[in-house]
Amino acid sequence: EKLDYIFSLPPKDQYSTRILELVTQSKAEAAKLIKTIEGKARGVVFARAVLDKTLRQVYSSRGYTILDEGHGVFMVKPLESDVSFRQVYGEDFFQTPLDNF
Repeated sequence: EKLDYIFSLPPKDQYSTRILELVTQSKAEAAKLIKTIEGKARGVVFARAVLDKTLRQVYSSRGYTILDEGHGVFMVKPLESDVSFRQVYGEDFFQTPLDNF
């Protein structure tokens, strides 16, 4: 089975590796990719925000500590003056680093 992926590791003098986003089609692919990153990384491997439930399970199964609580602020300015955030997104809104470009 061939996996296609792209990742970048920090400079050799940096002690930690932060996973910004991990997108796979299955738990098995996620586990393989995390194992590959662990094998090439130096020091601590961490992900600050993991929103996908399946990916959280994979991290947990590999021995990562999962912290379920955190605090943050998300500010939104409407692009259209006659529509609200709730009208567009309802009660369900998710954002990941892939949404920022």
